[in-house]
Formats: sequence, structure tokens, C-alpha cells
Amino acid sequence: MPTHTDGPAYFDELGREGFARVLAQRIWDARKEETRNSRRARDSRSPRGGAFILHLHAPWGAGKTSVLNFLAADLRRSSEEEKGCVVVEFNAWRHQRIVPPWWWLMTTLYSGAVRELWRDDKPRAAWLWFRERLWRSKAGWPGYLALLLVAGGVVWAWQAGWFGAVGKENLFSPDTAKGYLAAAAAIVTPVLTIWGLLHAMGRWVFTTSARGARRFMANTSDPMRTVQDHVDHLTRWIGHDVVVMIDDLDRCKGPYVVELLEGIQTLFRDVPVTYVIAADRDWLADSYAAEYSGFVSAGGDAGRPVGYLFLEKTFQISTGLPRSGASITTYWNRLLHSSSVPDAEALKKARADSSRALQGKSGKALRDEVIAKPGNTPAEQQARLETVAVEMVSERAQQQLSHTLEPFSDLLGRDPNPRAMKRLVNAYGIARGIEILHRVNLTVEHLHEQETALWTILMLRWPKLAGHLGRYPEHLQYVGTTAPPATTPTDPAAATPNEVPAAIPAELRPLFADPEVVAVVRGEGVDATLTAEFLEKSPLR
Repeated sequence: MPTHTDGPAYFDELGREGFARVLAQRIWDARKEETRNSRRARDSRSPRGGAFILHLHAPWGAGKTSVLNFLAADLRRSSEEEKGCVVVEFNAWRHQRIVPPWWWLMTTLYSGAVRELWRDDKPRAAWLWFRERLWRSKAGWPGYLALLLVAGGVVWAWQAGWFGAVGKENLFSPDTAKGYLAAAAAIVTPVLTIWGLLHAMGRWVFTTSARGARRFMANTSDPMRTVQDHVDHLTRWIGHDVVVMIDDLDRCKGPYVVELLEGIQTLFRDVPVTYVIAADRDWLADSYAAEYSGFVSAGGDAGRPVGYLFLEKTFQISTGLPRSGASITTYWNRLLHSSSVPDAEALKKARADSSRALQGKSGKALRDEVIAKPGNTPAEQQARLETVAVEMVSERAQQQLSHTLEPFSDLLGRDPNPRAMKRLVNAYGIARGIEILHRVNLTVEHLHEQETALWTILMLRWPKLAGHLGRYPEHLQYVGTTAPPATTPTDPAAATPNEVPAAIPAELRPLFADPEVVAVVRGEGVDATLTAEFLEKSPLR
């Protein structure tokens, strides 16, 4: 048997590159919307838009880093309509022992951007390097001033005769040497003291050491504003949309997790950078819950604890990885080196052919074409579905399909807020893209669309309950009952109608009788209801 490493994938072995393309389309559309909204604002602090944060969640080992690789490759590509993004990778785990975390995020943004630009746009990389050095030189002006003072002091001392009458005959005499030393001590000592203090303060602004960062924080009157302005300048000098990929945050300690996310959300909120954070959702929620354990009474419930409320505030889009489905068999065959699996070149060619064949088609015409001609090989079929999925989440398609979500506002809560509505629109768009990639509801059936919307609402409002129902769809039948089963039978095969093979956790049992949960599952006000059959076949759970 062959030996395999456990590194992230750079070839699409689980059919997830199409999912990455869906996310890339959403990121491009979000940047356009941010720019438009900022230009419309009368008093915008950020005319180019603000930060956009996307959360990609899944347990350890599910393939989050591999999806980041695919997403980065897609975002870097240039097209006739879009200039490729500069993608900067930041591994939080490697930096967690060095605080503050946002400081290293800033320094990585500069160094990563220079490396990215040097590959494809060397003049822009050189310009970025020059502007950064110019900014640093401005920051170190106290040191230059001190040097000028030293030089001026020496000239003045010479003219004033402090060095005495120096000629060829006494240039190196003992008396002249004493004069040199006395004059130097009188001038250089205080000047160097001042120079040392001022120069150190200047270097704190751009130092790459943790000690310098802490000194900068302690001795600068407004350090946050200085850092924020510099990051904003960096994005201007880079000249491309900037995407920061943050990985392995779910291996960091809770305080570091919270400080990094809060730094992005507050310090860099007005800087037009997109952040893609790949991390286990429960890990992040638990980090916030532990950090704010004294404020648990402020909010949260059984299906959405207080940690999840912070995640709602932090991320504009939160999506899990799609289920592997039949592609897991393909992956297994590849591990065994089966010749029946399409290789990277076959997929690349199929994607190019699909793009040419389907160019100019959109909406129903595009879907009908793919239904009629799905492709002759697995590579062709995957490429055609990817084309439909990317078009499905495009800004144009979202505007055409927005009417689908109109009846669901009453299911967002007793008093739905604008954030909840935006999160539903974002999450639903990605959910439909995932379904298309798995050839689910390609014909856009009305009831199935509504079932997808109901499941999306359930995932957003009660993520822990949705996680449980995703694992055990058969438990959906107990929603609306006052006493869902809470025990696991010794012999599942001999289970009675009141017993199920898996127990319902005690903290989730009250939700099964919650009127709002019941309203979502039963689809009150809409035509569809959420069923176990839907969940069992859905790639979303």
C-alpha cells in the first residue's frame, strides 16, 4: 500500500474546488457592495469599504486548510473584469505566543504582500517596499534630528575654539587629545542620550520584535490610530484587493482567539481587507464564553449559547464544509492509486471547456443546458456543475432569486434585526451553491428551495440544535413534543417507538418544544416543512 502524508491538498480530491469558487464569487461581490455602500454614505470613514470577515467552520481534519488553498488560488486569478487579489496567509497557531496578535497580523500583511506581488507585479512590489521604507524613515525622524544636532555641535565647538589651536605640530599632542575628549564628552553625551530616547521611540512604530510592540503600546499616545492608519496605507499601496487567510485559530488558547478576532473587528474594521478564518466553530464559541463567563446572563440560550452570539457579531458569512457524499469514494480510490479517478489535468481542461461552452448563459438557460448535457466524464460533470454553482451565487442571480426569501422574515425571531436578515441572505446563497455542486435541486423546485431556507434559518438561530439534527435527522420527528426521548436503549435493534438509537442531550431537549423552533421546522407561513428525508439527502448537514 502507498504511504500518504497528512498535509493539506492542492489537488481537488473531494470535489471542493467548486465550493471554493462559490466562496470566491461571494467575496468579490461583497467587496463591490462594500465599496458602493461607502461611496453612498455622506460621512464615510472608509471610502473604499470596510473589513469583511468570512468564517469557514468544520472539525479538525475535515479539510479546511485544503479549501483555503483552493480559495487562494481562485482569488489570485485575474480576469477581464476582476484584478487578482493579493492573498496573505497567517497561521495563528505559530504566532500565539507573541502578543499582541494583531501586531503580527499587520507585519505579516506587509511581508506577505511583497512576496505575492513580487511573483506577478514586480513594479508594484518595489513600490510597496519603497513606500514602507519611506514611512519607516518618517517614523525615525527623531534619530536623524539627533544626528544633525551632534554634527552641528561639533562644528560649533570647533569654531568656538574648544579644540584649541590645532596644527600639524600639535595635532596628536597630549594636550590636544585632552581637548578632544573634553569637547566630545561635553557635546556628545547629552545629545546621544536624547538621540537614544527619540530614536527608540521612532523605531517602535515599525519594529518586528514583540518587545518593541509592547513598548510602542506603552509609550505612544495613540498607538491604535497609528497602526490603523498604517494598515490603511498598506492596502492603498498594494493596489489590489487584499484577502488574509487565517488558519489554525482553533489550536490557540482562548484569550488569544478573542484578542485577535476583536482586534480585526474593532481596530481594522474600516480597512478594506477580507478575512477568511478557518476554525472549528465550537472552539471559537467556547473561547468567547470563557473570556466573558461573567456576562452569561446577558444573552444566549440552549441552542445558541453566549459564545455563538459573539460569532454572529463577528462574521458576516459563516459556512461549514459541504458533505463529501459520493466524492469520498473517489478520494478513497485516489489513496489506493486507482486509475479510474480523473487527474488534475483532466479537471483543468474540463473547466476550460465548460467555461467556453456555457459562456453567455445564465439563470434558467444555464441550468437547462447543464441538465440536458451534464457531461460525458466525471471531470466534465463536475466542471459544468461548478459553472452553475458560481453563477447561482453571483450578484445578478441573487437579485433575481431574492423573492424566494421574502416570506421567511417572520421566522427570524420575534424582533428580527438587520444583521439576522443579512446573515440569512449570505448563508442561503452559499447553501444553494453547495446544493448545485452536489446536483441537488438543479431544477430550482419551489418546495425544496423553501426547505433549504428553513434549514439555513435553523443553523443560524440554533447552531447546536442544527448540529445534533444534522447527525441524527430522525430526531426531527420529536420537534413539537413536550417529552423527547432522553435515554439510549441498550439494544438499538429492540428499541421501542419511544426510544431512539442516540440520546438527545439534556441542554437541547427544551428546544424541541420551543414555539419558535417548532415554527421553523413546520414552516409556518410558507409552503414547505423541514423533513428528515430532506436532511438525510442534504449536503448541508
